[in-house]
Amino acid sequence: MKTIFAFFVVSLFSTSLLFGQKPVLIYNGTLELTGSTYPGIIATIPEATYEVVQKNWIKTIESGTRSKAVYDNGRWTLFGANISSVSPTPMNVYSKLENQDSLVRLVVAMELKKDDFIQTGIHES
Repeated sequence: MKTIFAFFVVSLFSTSLLFGQKPVLIYNGTLELTGSTYPGIIATIPEATYEVVQKNWIKTIESGTRSKAVYDNGRWTLFGANISSVSPTPMNVYSKLENQDSLVRLVVAMELKKDDFIQTGIHES
């Protein structure tokens, strides 16, 4: 009986390792706006639904401001976002959410002032 229980526990533990959560990946990228490309970041979010990511993303960029995110032509835009962890001054946030096969892809570009986009500083290895 102890042998069967031990085998069951070991097999349960090993299968949980095989099906562990996939990591969220963040890397440098670009976002295309009106025919031009701007520097930004890309986050791939596995095992999440598009609707949940969209709701949380809008809530995040709208927090601390009276502005509302606007959806137009596949992109979310918010003018005057207050994201103190990124910049002490208000900024414009341009983003695009893509529902892919097994993940949601978020592409974001942040503009401090006209044509002055935040460089990410993410070093890829």
